[in-house]
Amino acid sequence: MDCKVLLLGAGGLGCELLKNLVQLQVSEVHIVDFDTVELSNLNRQFLFTEADIGSPKAEAAARYFHKAQVSITPHVCDLTSLSTQFLTQFDVVLSGLDSIAPRRHINNVLCSLALTSQFSTLIPLIDAGTEGLRGHVKVVVPGVTSCWECSLGTVPAEGAETNVPMCTIANNPRTLEHVVEYFVATEAPALDNDTTGTALQELVAKCRHRAQEHGIDPQGITGAYVMGVVRRIIPNVATTTAMVAAHATNELIKWHLDLVADPPAYCNFTVVNGTQGHFQYAFTYARDSNCAVCSELFTT
Repeated sequence: MDCKVLLLGAGGLGCELLKNLVQLQVSEVHIVDFDTVELSNLNRQFLFTEADIGSPKAEAAARYFHKAQVSITPHVCDLTSLSTQFLTQFDVVLSGLDSIAPRRHINNVLCSLALTSQFSTLIPLIDAGTEGLRGHVKVVVPGVTSCWECSLGTVPAEGAETNVPMCTIANNPRTLEHVVEYFVATEAPALDNDTTGTALQELVAKCRHRAQEHGIDPQGITGAYVMGVVRRIIPNVATTTAMVAAHATNELIKWHLDLVADPPAYCNFTVVNGTQGHFQYAFTYARDSNCAVCSELFTT
């Protein structure tokens, strides 16, 4: 398939998405991720082995497919450092990111590219995400569909108490939640509801030390805080990840081969729910006419 893809993220979803792209034999893939492989990743990020621990995920993922007939170029960096000129070379951006801020960033950049180029540069963004037995795929085509920012109301508000996905565990933790998750995942301590128990207090001490090592203020780490995070941890479900990645890849195929329905009939938002049986529903997400990111695209 003559298609040049930018893949964002080399975690659980990123591994599945890269495998799908290799099987499709797309012409070229550039994969972006600044994290390194951790022991806790190995149970669900199947492209990595113990030999990869400590290596950049993007490089390890590319190395796994070194014999494939697909050109794979790793980029060990924060996606916000990618230049606009770099992005213009791609036919599509495929996202397996695990946080909101970078999704908003790439959505903003792609919409701006479409506007400033007067639609001569139009790069679809296919965003996939999972949380336990649930998942979603959002397709953003600047000036054609609603953008990612339009659907911001479907994600928890900043600062709200939310579930913590396992894929946020990283070699360079960014929040207190990441610090707690690291030890829960790697050591599986036997905790109960007693916030004064020995096992919990030992875990609190380890978390505080790791937080300090990574420049994070450890003052908020208490027994009650740790138990709160533990109760919200959602295990990564490999089957959900595979289904969501498959659907995201299908959307890429449809757009590349011009097999999508014309707007407004195109269903650009798909939700997957496996909590009770299996439920999947696709619909057209309404555009926000006052969206700060994409509204100008529909008046140009």
